Amino acid sequence: MRAGGGSRWAGILDFLEVHAPNIVVLAEWRTGKPSQLEGWLSSKAMNWAFANDGATKNGVLVASDQLSIAVTATPRCESPGTLLRVQFDSWTMLACYFPNGDAKAKYFDVCETVAKDCGPRPLLIVGDLNTGNQLVDKTPSGVKYACSERFDRLSQKEGLVDLWRRTHGPEAREWTWRTKQNGFRLDHAFGNQSFVDKFNPTCQYDHRPREGNFSDHSAVVISLES
Repeated sequence: MRAGGGSRWAGILDFLEVHAPNIVVLAEWRTGKPSQLEGWLSSKAMNWAFANDGATKNGVLVASDQLSIAVTATPRCESPGTLLRVQFDSWTMLACYFPNGDAKAKYFDVCETVAKDCGPRPLLIVGDLNTGNQLVDKTPSGVKYACSERFDRLSQKEGLVDLWRRTHGPEAREWTWRTKQNGFRLDHAFGNQSFVDKFNPTCQYDHRPREGNFSDHSAVVISLES
């Protein structure tokens, strides 16, 4: 949401209204702001939970009419990132806002631990991972990712499925954050095989938040069959 949303909440809420989501995940959420989001969520009969226990004000908020239990999974408060583990009736979500640099390693540790904890239970890891594959998730001249090998390990070793790549193929290119010269795919959704089998998910990016300048990131939109 870029530093809590600021004065851009009218655009954010209009965007949410168009998509009419069953579940909302907002990164860079800041506590106490804005009351209009709480009003919108209440009008949709959604419950919400959040964590802001990183080293900055920015955190993560998850809202849904199905939300059951939510607990922080942030690895201490030494870096500007937040992880929120949310339990739904039949599946688990880890909502992510990763820091930059080598501090991401501890956040990937949590992802791997949660994946092992869930075992056969469906799991979705989603959010701003601030990372991607060095070859296909950025333009060639873009700065190299820190911890990219940990990103690759989610699928190569942990058996998680990159839902956007599952939808679009291994050679597809699309950027969720841009500088003037370069593009990066920073925002991701990974499901374990149980999640894929249960929901047959598809994953798209909607660039209107970034192009409309009410966020600096594109939105991740996941559709489930059931």
